[in-house]
Amino acid sequence: MKKTTKLLIIIFIFILTNINIFAESGFEAILNVPIGLSISIPTGSYRESFLDKNADRSGNIVADAGVSAQIGYLFDIDKYDDIGVSLLAEIGYQYNVYSYMSHLNKHYDNGFSIDDKLNYYLKAHNFQLGLLPKFVKGNFAFGVGFGVKFPLSLIISTENIIIDFNNREYHREQVNENYNIQDVGKLYESIVIPYVKLTFDYSIFFTEKIALNLGAYVNYDYGLKSKYADLRIDSVDIAVQIGLRFAPQL
Repeated sequence: MKKTTKLLIIIFIFILTNINIFAESGFEAILNVPIGLSISIPTGSYRESFLDKNADRSGNIVADAGVSAQIGYLFDIDKYDDIGVSLLAEIGYQYNVYSYMSHLNKHYDNGFSIDDKLNYYLKAHNFQLGLLPKFVKGNFAFGVGFGVKFPLSLIISTENIIIDFNNREYHREQVNENYNIQDVGKLYESIVIPYVKLTFDYSIFFTEKIALNLGAYVNYDYGLKSKYADLRIDSVDIAVQIGLRFAPQL
């Protein structure tokens, strides 16, 4: 995360110090800070503690955050008024959480029963790399992009049930496990998270070359597939973002 932040700061300084040269030639760069919600979609099955593989499982809604830079070139279409196409590469850091809740409903022969819900969280510090072409009309822009996220580190948080049969009671226990980038390939079939996204932006120009960028996006992540279970957690991310845009004004 620290290395990614330093890289984005260097890019930002480079843009500021060279904006006059680049903007005149159609160079475009956007530095965005997104904040949003993620809706997890668990697929497949997994035999958890005290749960059978057909147990009810539903995705949780959690918060995501990050920072990204979009860098590329804005092509002005001369024959149309204030219409252009941006071809942008996207690089950034995202903190993504993939989570679901399992319903535990278990009955034992001695009459003791448990009716509770257990949460599972996969918290990923991701390095993001992708392409994001945009159609630009005046101050508005619409983009369709795709790319991959590389997990730099993971925290897996699981809830288990500890049963005291003598006193006919139970309590939850949360277990947190930390994994580094080398562990990802040992736990999952792929070390990347593919994604697709739709973006909507509106630019408020302070000058002919610098604007406040207000936007929103919908993103779909194809989650990591476990090597040890038929389980994958996809997610739909819905976010707003604010940033600075450096580009020619059409």
